[in-house]
Amino acid sequence: MSEKKNQLPNEKKNLSTDDELEGEGSRSADEKYRNDVEEFIDTDDVEKRGREAKEAIESDPDGYREAEEAGKKRIAEEDPEVRR
Repeated sequence: MSEKKNQLPNEKKNLSTDDELEGEGSRSADEKYRNDVEEFIDTDDVEKRGREAKEAIESDPDGYREAEEAGKKRIAEEDPEVRR
């Protein structure tokens, strides 16, 4: 039996994932995302970006509403860019 199979779930988080597929719920991807968000918050003016986004939406509400609907439509159906 391999050493990895004998480890408890808490011990597995210390393993290098370079040679492993983690699949959905990837701990390394989650950690990278969280670190990137934290860095963004620490290094950027998030309040200013929020105000700018609000102003952009208020200046063209119909355009943003159309973009939102288009995005929702693509979620509900197969992506036309994907060819099998």
